[in-house]
Amino acid sequence: MNIGRKFLQLQVPFLAGMISLVLGCSSVQFTHHSRGIEPPFCKNGLHDSQAVVYWDTVWRKDQKEIALREKMLERGITSFFGKVQCMKIIKISRSVGNKPVSACSEVEFAADARSLNADKAIVLRIEEYGPNLMIYLSPILWQTRNEVMMRTKILDIQKGLIDTDTSSHWYRGGPFMLLGTDSLNRDLQATLEGLFLDAKE
Repeated sequence: MNIGRKFLQLQVPFLAGMISLVLGCSSVQFTHHSRGIEPPFCKNGLHDSQAVVYWDTVWRKDQKEIALREKMLERGITSFFGKVQCMKIIKISRSVGNKPVSACSEVEFAADARSLNADKAIVLRIEEYGPNLMIYLSPILWQTRNEVMMRTKILDIQKGLIDTDTSSHWYRGGPFMLLGTDSLNRDLQATLEGLFLDAKE
């Protein structure tokens, strides 16, 4: 009986510490580096604009489930820009003519946007979109985190200038958390909100 009590006395603080570790280390982080106007873009240059959104992906060579990710991205990007109120979205596209966005130049984006009477072209390049599992040789044996890495360019069609060239990185996760593709849309929406909308919106 005494041995059992001693065992419990030793185990309870250990388990409490582990629970605290698991619950206390989950985190969300959003960072960006901009050349030109800073986020939120709806407050700094896009308000009342008429814009065309061009987007594409640049995956790493070992990227898995590309078709699934691109379908989710299309749905998420369309949803976000379909409800944004600071500007009028004329079109959302992955191509200019028959050419994919990833192969187009800024001159081609500007020409296409101008033909649609837009005054801004928003170009999104998604470089990472997915859950990543990391294994450690430490008390924290593993963690997952959802990541969205994106490069955003905004072109001023009338002035022929680049308003901004912004690289952003969002991640959410922590030790012993299980995250999967089902929750990725939440992270994409948060990334786009961080780039385009004021926190109060």
